[in-house]
Amino acid sequence: QRTMALLFLASSLRTRLGFAAAGARLGLIPIDIAELRWEPGMSHPESFGDTVRVVSSMVDVVVGRTPFELD
Repeated sequence: QRTMALLFLASSLRTRLGFAAAGARLGLIPIDIAELRWEPGMSHPESFGDTVRVVSSMVDVVVGRTPFELD
């Protein structure tokens, strides 16, 4: 089956639910990503653009709401 990443880093319950429901109606399995992860012991955090590139290589569709701009 096809998958859809919900990359919602800016809070919006109704928008996230709306996209998840639309994806399910289209036969997509939604995968919710609620936050970027980084801890002090890790190397520098990857950019938002890198995150989108990596996530998009793992799923069929990426839907996002974030406070970031693509670089």
